[in-house]
Amino acid sequence: MPRTARKIVEEALLLPELERDAIATALWKSLHSDVCDTNEEWEREWAAELERRCKEIDEGKVQMIPHEEVMATLRAKIFSRR
Repeated sequence: MPRTARKIVEEALLLPELERDAIATALWKSLHSDVCDTNEEWEREWAAELERRCKEIDEGKVQMIPHEEVMATLRAKIFSRR
């Protein structure tokens, strides 16, 4: 019986943070392989993105949302689709 994406996400959310990070990184790379061909290139692109985001925060262009609030919203969306 095939596992659904929802079931995979549910199981992944139970993993330790470092394992979730590794999964998220692998998934991101699989979707953006046309952008980054190497780990070094990916790290360079991600560092530039982080710098851009930090600048927007420092300049007050974006509003920060607490991690707990973001995760609660995501979990509600994921688990409400059952």
